[in-house]
Amino acid sequence: MSNENSKFIPEIQISHFIENNFSLVILSLEELYGRYYSIISNPHRITYYQLLLVCQGKGTVCIDSSNFNLESKSLIAVSNGQVLRLQIDENSKGYAVFFSEEYINKYPEDVQWLHSLKIFDPMSYPSLINLPEEEYRLMTGIIRQMEIEFNMVNEFAREECLLNLLKTIIIMSEREKRIESYNCRLEDYESSYLTEFKKKLEENYYTKKMVRDYAESLNITTKKLNQITNRLCKKSAKHIIEERVLMEIKRLLIYTDWPVKQIGHLLGFNDSTNFNRFFKKFTKVTPIDFRSTYR
Repeated sequence: MSNENSKFIPEIQISHFIENNFSLVILSLEELYGRYYSIISNPHRITYYQLLLVCQGKGTVCIDSSNFNLESKSLIAVSNGQVLRLQIDENSKGYAVFFSEEYINKYPEDVQWLHSLKIFDPMSYPSLINLPEEEYRLMTGIIRQMEIEFNMVNEFAREECLLNLLKTIIIMSEREKRIESYNCRLEDYESSYLTEFKKKLEENYYTKKMVRDYAESLNITTKKLNQITNRLCKKSAKHIIEERVLMEIKRLLIYTDWPVKQIGHLLGFNDSTNFNRFFKKFTKVTPIDFRSTYR
């Protein structure tokens, strides 16, 4: 990541879990606990996409500033760039699938597809999906098949098989996410604008906080951008920008020891009063009080 905050929130890459250059990792939760507990139990920013399928176990998952209790037959999706802390007991059972953006983007249209998914949208809650029995059994079977393919000695078409199985799991997860969120099918052209807006927001929220900046980069009017976000997200473009900025402030308050004034300056607030006013508008507490609550 190019953002300056990556320097002081530890970044974890797929290479921490696998020795070769393969961009896909499949681990059991038992193995994740046994071999990598020192990594996963401390706050870290992931540079890949992650799916956790929980079969049984106890523990908590903290994603950014939200905590989720581990539940049987549930799926947890975490997006590239999010801050994660996973605390599980040694008897937990399930699977963890990590993959890079490059791994899944084999064709040009795959880039937009991945960025349009609601399961990997940090501002689309909840991140935990409770799976119906049939979907849970199907997904468990597919991940087990991925394990077999991953460890096959015969490498012929192995990567193609793994990619197809991974996409199947992602599609199944997205379907359940949309069912839980009561989301209807969206117009393709509007969805593409929303995807591009969120992509540009992720790249520029530190310095650009005006709706017109993003509308101009998309070659549409601010009115049109607001129409799209209101229809597809039930939020104004301004509110989406504010949510993204607020999310990063919370991450930095929780997972770093940077002074509050310095965090405000990093996020583009040159005046401490404006920074406190912005934060309190959405949380009803000051940044200092918010940090002390988590500490």
